[in-house]
Amino acid sequence: ITILLYFAIIKFNKFSVNDYLRISLLLVLLAFIRPTGILYIVPIFVFILNLIYRKCFSWYIWIPFIIISVIIIINLLYNQNNLSYHINLSYKKGWFIWGYDNKLVNVFDNLVLRNIKLLFLRAIYYFSNWRPFFSLNHNLSIVISLVPIYLLALIGMFNTNTEHRKFNIFIFITIFIFTGFTMLTFVNWHGRFLAVILPAIIILSGYGIDYFIEKSKK
Repeated sequence: ITILLYFAIIKFNKFSVNDYLRISLLLVLLAFIRPTGILYIVPIFVFILNLIYRKCFSWYIWIPFIIISVIIIINLLYNQNNLSYHINLSYKKGWFIWGYDNKLVNVFDNLVLRNIKLLFLRAIYYFSNWRPFFSLNHNLSIVISLVPIYLLALIGMFNTNTEHRKFNIFIFITIFIFTGFTMLTFVNWHGRFLAVILPAIIILSGYGIDYFIEKSKK
């Protein structure tokens, strides 16, 4: 369903009612079947607004809308199922992963320093999918598989064709929001949570491959 959503966004026609219905249906499904799938509301909302009012408004005008939307969604999630309790517990005990302590994070550290360390470690563990309870061989195989995709995605990010840039808005906001939410909580979510943004990263890596193909032709 996640991949179908990306496909629907790529093929989206702002004049087609069916496209709006298709995206709405996929969004409703993802809100129930994917972890934090409701967060897709923000990138879809901004993507459609940018597509409709592209000639009338600057990108910077939409930044307050993004921030407000993120605050509302996170607030809704924060107050459900004792999530606020678990978040506070993780910060008090210095957990970057639920129930796992790390020598880099000391509960006696200054509160600001400890929180910065936790945010940084959660981002690292989120993108690497490294876990202290996996074997070394397992962790290394995951990282070796992901690193080439990330490198190609970074290259593709800065070498995207003009026709793809409207879709990149959806990609960038999706990666930003899901990563940010992960950093605010704890990252013991396994691959199913990374899978939410992996299609976006793989699409960017495809742009990176295109870049090398075009360069080799020249």
